[in-house]
Amino acid sequence: MAKIKVIKIDVHSFTVSEILIENNLESYYKEIGCELVDRVAYDYNNDIVVDDEGLLKGETHFFRINDNLLAGNALIMSVNNKGEWDNHSVDINEIN
Repeated sequence: MAKIKVIKIDVHSFTVSEILIENNLESYYKEIGCELVDRVAYDYNNDIVVDDEGLLKGETHFFRINDNLLAGNALIMSVNNKGEWDNHSVDINEIN
């Protein structure tokens, strides 16, 4: 399986970093720390992948991005012309 470059938002350590992960759901679950993901559009070419059950967890931390208030850790990645997630195309400095 190919690896892709994503931006990880870690609400527990208050960090935003670029990481390389396997391009599959199991890797997304592991990095986010969840069992179910949802997507929120970041812009026309990129998605924010978040814990779909983030609000149900006891000590939830939030972050705000593009007027969205989201719960838990997240990954930002691009959507390619096949509708699949791929290497992000966001300037990481926009996130910090």
